[in-house]
Amino acid sequence: MSPEDIKGAFTERLNAVSELRSLVDETNGEFNGEQEASYSRLNEAINSLDKRINVGLETLETTKRAEEAVEKFRSLEDLTAQPAEAREVAKESDGQILRKVITGEYRSHNFFGEQRDLAITPVAKGGAIVPTTLFDRIVARLNEEGVGSKLGTILTTAGANPMLIPQVTANSTASLIAEAGAIGESDPTMAQVQLDGYKLGAIVQISQELLMDQGSSFDIEGYVGDQLGAAIGRKANELFAIGTGANQPQGYINAATGKVTASATAITIDEIISLVHSVLPVYRARDAVLIANDGIWDVVRKLKDSDNQYLWQPSVQLGMPDRLLGYQVWSDPNMDSAITTGKKTMVFGDLSTLYIRYAGGLRVDASTEVNFTTDQTSVRALMSVDSVLTDTNAIKKLVQA
Repeated sequence: MSPEDIKGAFTERLNAVSELRSLVDETNGEFNGEQEASYSRLNEAINSLDKRINVGLETLETTKRAEEAVEKFRSLEDLTAQPAEAREVAKESDGQILRKVITGEYRSHNFFGEQRDLAITPVAKGGAIVPTTLFDRIVARLNEEGVGSKLGTILTTAGANPMLIPQVTANSTASLIAEAGAIGESDPTMAQVQLDGYKLGAIVQISQELLMDQGSSFDIEGYVGDQLGAAIGRKANELFAIGTGANQPQGYINAATGKVTASATAITIDEIISLVHSVLPVYRARDAVLIANDGIWDVVRKLKDSDNQYLWQPSVQLGMPDRLLGYQVWSDPNMDSAITTGKKTMVFGDLSTLYIRYAGGLRVDASTEVNFTTDQTSVRALMSVDSVLTDTNAIKKLVQA
């Protein structure tokens, strides 16, 4: 998306928010069938525009980083120029490697992120720095499927061996000391949490006709990255949210301790305030956010104060989430969507304490045997991940009575 497209999407969002607010004001939240349909349509439009805006901003940021890297490389060209013999062979791009895997020239390949490949010609003659990889594209799509991978702390490792993360379970304490009195020892209590690598896999089918198109009309790297990224992303973020931690990643929702509402079928603003204050101030002062399913936000965004003013604060800054009680609100489709007994309807806290590991890169294989009769190639992607909440004091959840 161009900057103009992003601005247009943000304008559409502001208009939709205004229309939604007018609808609720006019009806006081009591809709007939047609009004209910309009309300749902506006909410869906706002959510869709949010995704467009965020994807557009991420694209602009990636482009900016690439341009800055190119300029830096140009400034250092004399220092980084390669001998003629070193420039004779170009390193293959991820797209070229992927085509060779799919066509059978390569049996398999592991892709990793944060590569920066130099072209064979000097920058002044058209060489450039490749800004993204297939792994990065997969992760970008993965981030669209939930908030765990977007707000958590990401660790990328070459292998999937167990990885130990230090955890402070109790801090040192100070005490008042009399003159010439002895200072008592108070050491922090330490523990460890372990990150492993649990394998996720997805398969996408590609017809032979598309594979035969070696030109620019079929972006095979983009197609495979988007399809497999979305598939892996949905499952990964589900585990990052609700994983049990037993032979699978530990999700932040299951790991957090909870506060119980007074009613099984309602959420009040007072209970949300209590949820916020159940988290220690040190975490509230950092990047704490409120997280819930869209079905829950559908109810919460209608809450009003004693002056009949909405407590929900629509964002007026391009690409930034809305706010409630001054905190950003994020939607995660992996959370419970119904307000009924026992449902975990909301989470508040600093999600950077959720550590997520991408282990061993992205392995891609291809086979024509399974779909031999349909002349299709099956492309399989395997990615190992894990997650663990390193500090249960940083995140709390709201549970319906």
